[in-house]
Amino acid sequence: LIESDKSWARQFMEKLQLPQPLYLPFTSAPEAVKAATKNEKLRVVKAVGPALGKGVIVCDSLTEVKKAVKTILVDQKFGTAGSK
Repeated sequence: LIESDKSWARQFMEKLQLPQPLYLPFTSAPEAVKAATKNEKLRVVKAVGPALGKGVIVCDSLTEVKKAVKTILVDQKFGTAGSK
């Protein structure tokens, strides 16, 4: 499955110059929050691996982004899927 690793799939699509939404992969919660603080378009937080269809959080504010990043990268709510 091409999307079993979202980060790899995005890099693959980028290489083929296929249109896709902006994405930035992170393994560090502080770096992810810093990027979201600088770019208000970064409002969807997604675990990179399979998370039983529950690994995406759509946020309406920076506060929600911070909570989502903590849930995925720090608390590892989605297990190893949330390592990136």
